[in-house]
Amino acid sequence: MSLSSHLQTKDFMQSLPALSLEALKHYVLSKGLEWYESNPDESEVIRNNCRKFGLKCDNNRLKNIQHHILLHYYEKLIPFAMTPQAYAQYLKEKMKFIGDISTIKNSLDQKKGVLLAVCHFGAVELIGPRLSCEGIPFTGTLKFATGSSSEAAKSAAIALSQSGLFADIHFIEVGASDSASSLEMAAVLRRGSLLMSVFDEKTRYSLDINLFNRHVFGGAGLHKLVSFMHGEITVCIAFALRTGNETYELHLVNVDSRDPSLVQTMYQSFERICANHLEQWYFLHEEIPFVK
Repeated sequence: MSLSSHLQTKDFMQSLPALSLEALKHYVLSKGLEWYESNPDESEVIRNNCRKFGLKCDNNRLKNIQHHILLHYYEKLIPFAMTPQAYAQYLKEKMKFIGDISTIKNSLDQKKGVLLAVCHFGAVELIGPRLSCEGIPFTGTLKFATGSSSEAAKSAAIALSQSGLFADIHFIEVGASDSASSLEMAAVLRRGSLLMSVFDEKTRYSLDINLFNRHVFGGAGLHKLVSFMHGEITVCIAFALRTGNETYELHLVNVDSRDPSLVQTMYQSFERICANHLEQWYFLHEEIPFVK
């Protein structure tokens, strides 16, 4: 059983509206540690990824990485345990912007598409809702583990949008048909809307990228999407850094859409923030797509 399935059982998901945030966090952390203790091979995946990057991974670092992996699941479940009003207040109080959000707003006001590139780091699940609180509608590309999680996410997005406190939230499900999802992604940008998509996954369009002096497949084909739009879009990178007990910084970095090394530039920004906060890179629990 995967960590996701272990945590997100049907009975638990149905109980979420009755839970406090404290109870939710306690459940995720305790059940998650239980899962790691029962699956020691998962700890070795993290250690092995660190070794391949030439990074030390003692027991303290391992525990910190696992803790932040579980925090990611907690943050993913927060909107199911709060009313839209409470969630909007939570996001505005807990997450402050580091970087100029006006670039995004001005581009959208001018009907110029915005590509917001994110990665498997920190409180990425809070980025879209936080922007939505500022009146910025967005479409996120996602892979759902199950059909039920897909429906739950869509229902939550509708409830948030209908509250009047969040701008419209939509999803593009990336599945077997890459071509179909790519066309949907391009359509969002052509409409002059904001598209949020990850850049640190391997697809058949990924490039050979340097990260921590190692070569990995990355970019998820976003450079092709930007090229298809002839560079006539705004490109930003976003990192949601955990800074304390449920406090966050949303770092926004503008990128030249005509940069010939666009994907490598994204990874350079990521490496700078990850070097000091390696424990928040929850992708370390997956098999990193190293270039052989």
